[in-house]
Amino acid sequence: MLLIEKAWAKLIGSYYAAELMTPDQFMEDLTGYPTLGAFFHKKKEPVKDIIECCKLGYPIVITSSAKKMEEIVSSHAYSLMKVY
Repeated sequence: MLLIEKAWAKLIGSYYAAELMTPDQFMEDLTGYPTLGAFFHKKKEPVKDIIECCKLGYPIVITSSAKKMEEIVSSHAYSLMKVY
């Protein structure tokens, strides 16, 4: 994955430029498919929406908040593989 990150940063100009982009922009560049960034924390039932997206087969990348949480790195992106 580090090699992909390095190649992508070179393609867009720098690591700094890569840090300014959102995970959905990265996924679009990586896969070539259109993406949609959604802010689930602003929704009434975020878990329900995430489950629905998983059922539809959408790849999901979730970004953590800047707040410190147990076992979650702040301001980091995670790929969501399954929802139970």
